[in-house]
Amino acid sequence: MKPTFLLIDASSFIHRAFHAAPARQTATGEHVGALYISIKMLRNLVNSVRPQYVTTVFDHPGITFRHQLYPEYKANRDPKPPELVSQIDRLRLVSGAMGLNPLMIKNVEADDVIATLAGDEAQESAQCLIATRDKDLAAVVSKDVSLIDKDGGITDVTSVSEKYGVPPRLITDWLTLKGDDSDNVPGIQGCGDKKAAALLNKFGSLDKIIESSREIKGVLGERIQNNIDQLNKMKAIIALKYDVPIITDLSFYSRRNLNAEALIECFDELEFSDMSAKLSSYLVNRQSNSTANINTG
Repeated sequence: MKPTFLLIDASSFIHRAFHAAPARQTATGEHVGALYISIKMLRNLVNSVRPQYVTTVFDHPGITFRHQLYPEYKANRDPKPPELVSQIDRLRLVSGAMGLNPLMIKNVEADDVIATLAGDEAQESAQCLIATRDKDLAAVVSKDVSLIDKDGGITDVTSVSEKYGVPPRLITDWLTLKGDDSDNVPGIQGCGDKKAAALLNKFGSLDKIIESSREIKGVLGERIQNNIDQLNKMKAIIALKYDVPIITDLSFYSRRNLNAEALIECFDELEFSDMSAKLSSYLVNRQSNSTANINTG
């Protein structure tokens, strides 16, 4: 049986937690509500999956190659509030102390890092589970790569086709045709989810749709013919990178022992008394077991 490589889209986790979490601050005024929920989600996920290999991947705060190709990329989004940025930085430190191998790479997004790791030939020796709610990563799904949500639901090749109407290999083409409002990426007007899926299932790919655009009747065909350059540009924006320059050796991502002392210090500072107490109890039990082993050895 193949070992499990858990790739966690940590940016996705904390962004969603930030918008869902109740307000919570420390006595010094530090915002920690999203951080508290994210740590719990990470702990529960890792304890449930019990991976042999794991990484938590974060978006780099700077611009990416997509912004360089298309300055309007994500221009519809408000800047990250400082109280979110500070919690992202904290989560990176905490995930490191938890032994979850945090990664953040310049000029690319977390999705690209995850796609590179999950798509690398070296990972054929592992079963990859990607923890995310980002539909872009459905393009990476294969017999050896699945998505897992926070509730443990698994999305495999069959699930992708059922959910989006196209298989994983056509997800990028599907997103290009219909556009992605969340990233401010325009598609073809009048080509929604179902129409984009129908065209791709009929012609087989975006390239084939472009080649056969004169066969598509009505306004939709005309719009495709008039926006070929835009379609090609937007596909380059949407497509995931599979060649991010990072270490792909699986052993580098071995799950490491947590640094309980560092975590307790951090949790005390953040006023996460329940997490601190649980870890303190763990340390006491570990010390007692070690002493018992020495006495009976």
